Amino acid sequence: MMTEVEVVLEMQKMHAEVVKDLGVFGLQALITINAGAVIALITFIPQAIDSGKLKIDIKKIKAAVLLFLIGLFMAFLSILVTYMLAQMSFANFGVPSFWLFILLMVLPALLSFVCFAWGALKASQSIKENLLL
Repeated sequence: MMTEVEVVLEMQKMHAEVVKDLGVFGLQALITINAGAVIALITFIPQAIDSGKLKIDIKKIKAAVLLFLIGLFMAFLSILVTYMLAQMSFANFGVPSFWLFILLMVLPALLSFVCFAWGALKASQSIKENLLL
């Protein structure tokens, strides 16, 4: 039979595992949406130009691709910062304050999502139907 302390420790362990799994899922989602957006634009644009039915603003497409790539970089930066801070904690180098720790891990992930949303907006603004055809 488990003691009350063992039950609490087991619950904390399960909670930490859930938080880790959700964090990994979130970062995988950010990498997938940003990389997928770049791939989608790269495959869509030549077909749209060849069809002649759409007008494409290349400057906005370039901006969208750049934003998606920055979002991808930010997601990887979030992973790197999280790993480095975990190693600092493990090696007893001293962990920064809790809120600084959270900010350093979460801010790049939030910026990754903002870059995706902004890139999607730029991509949608770059495509206009050619009403003359």
